[in-house]
Amino acid sequence: MTSPGSGEQQFNEGANSWHYDIGVPTIPGIFKTKEPAVKWKEYQENPPTDEQHKQWLNSGAYNGGVMILCGPVRYRKDREGLFLVGIDLDKQKAIDEFCTRNGKTLSFQDDIAKKMLVEQHEDCPARAHCFFYSPFRFPVKRPDSVIGIEIKSSPHDGLMRVTPSITEKGYPMKIIGITDPPWLSDSEATELLQHLN
Repeated sequence: MTSPGSGEQQFNEGANSWHYDIGVPTIPGIFKTKEPAVKWKEYQENPPTDEQHKQWLNSGAYNGGVMILCGPVRYRKDREGLFLVGIDLDKQKAIDEFCTRNGKTLSFQDDIAKKMLVEQHEDCPARAHCFFYSPFRFPVKRPDSVIGIEIKSSPHDGLMRVTPSITEKGYPMKIIGITDPPWLSDSEATELLQHLN
């Protein structure tokens, strides 16, 4: 487990990965919470600049965790026009439903994590995030009390706490498969959206 003030390099590396490699706005978080450490609403319309990101890195602001705004890719010229879609699976039922299509159930860790960027809460394998790039924005879906699937693909859909943030129980979130979200084609994204609906 990690505590505040330790692992600064790990948090900065995580923030850099989401910002530069994946290409979406990163926001500093508060340790062991799902709360941002800064006022973030202004970044929905005007994403943080590279200078702001570097200032947060240098001041240790990411030591409390890393949060992202899904949606348009902002910092990767080669991925302009794509949207990072984040799917929050908050219950085992959500994972089971997500993994089952046309009567066939795939293994979350052995199949899904090899096709999407998947991260899990080390202390709770019944919760997970899945990320991929889509050529179009997915409609926002708020979590429901039965299945527990939430979809975000716009900065206005809210923040997602991501790896290497620490959960409320003190465990790190971890990527369990591929580390670069796949680029779905129009047909693949449409098929997945229909499945989620």
